[in-house]
Amino acid sequence: MKVIEFNNEIKKYLWPCLQNLDFVQYESSFVYSNDINQFVLLRINDKYSGLCQYTDFSVCFRHNFLRDVWEKVPNNIPKERSSFPFRVKPSLLSEKWSYRFVLNPDESDRFEYGKLNSLENSLMSVAENVKNNFSKWMLQFSPQNSLRLIQQHGSNSFIEQLWTQDYERYLKSI
Repeated sequence: MKVIEFNNEIKKYLWPCLQNLDFVQYESSFVYSNDINQFVLLRINDKYSGLCQYTDFSVCFRHNFLRDVWEKVPNNIPKERSSFPFRVKPSLLSEKWSYRFVLNPDESDRFEYGKLNSLENSLMSVAENVKNNFSKWMLQFSPQNSLRLIQQHGSNSFIEQLWTQDYERYLKSI
């Protein structure tokens, strides 16, 4: 399958389900946001994606007041997974999750569309998993709980230090 066919399958099998959940499409990713929450089904393409005919998807969550890896609060949805403190493979969204931050994350599912005639079942599985689990997964990340997770289970990386400051500043303001 070529990339245009894969994109058509995304529009046919994944997008309708996400649209019903009030997601919006932002570039090639899908975003649900409310107040301070940003839940993103992030589509990641690297420099080899087109040549090797694959794409990766990662489920990511952040609060919109957090700085990104460039040490700025982004105006839009970040494109790099390392700007999201909370990430999981779409296929594991329903699983028990624990905080683990790495700057070069690997929490994604790869879709090798170039090797297949259709990814309907895989895309429908992602859609169902997001539909059934995204609100439960997102609800565990109140600003207070997010700060606690980073402080108790983080590695004290530079970005986690920024996020800790951001959470503390936010919590003092409410």
